Amino acid sequence: MKRLLRIHEAVERGRRNEAWRLEYMRELVVLQDAKDEGIEIGREEGILAFIREKKDDGIGSEVILGKLQKYYHLSVEDAKRYMSQA
Repeated sequence: MKRLLRIHEAVERGRRNEAWRLEYMRELVVLQDAKDEGIEIGREEGILAFIREKKDDGIGSEVILGKLQKYYHLSVEDAKRYMSQA
């Protein structure tokens, strides 16, 4: 029970410490930015893998462009940009 009380007191001190709170918020922002970047990189890799797979299956570029727009909600310009990268 003493250990739990010490933990609770430490948390309360942290909540009252503005410098600690600001640093904590900065770290949260950095972590969220890294997460968002990872999600975007994964999405791009998935799109490129999708294009390569469809090309390997012999599906034409126009059909692939349509599927990219439908499945990934891409504009025509973005779909074409991905097609040129794959």
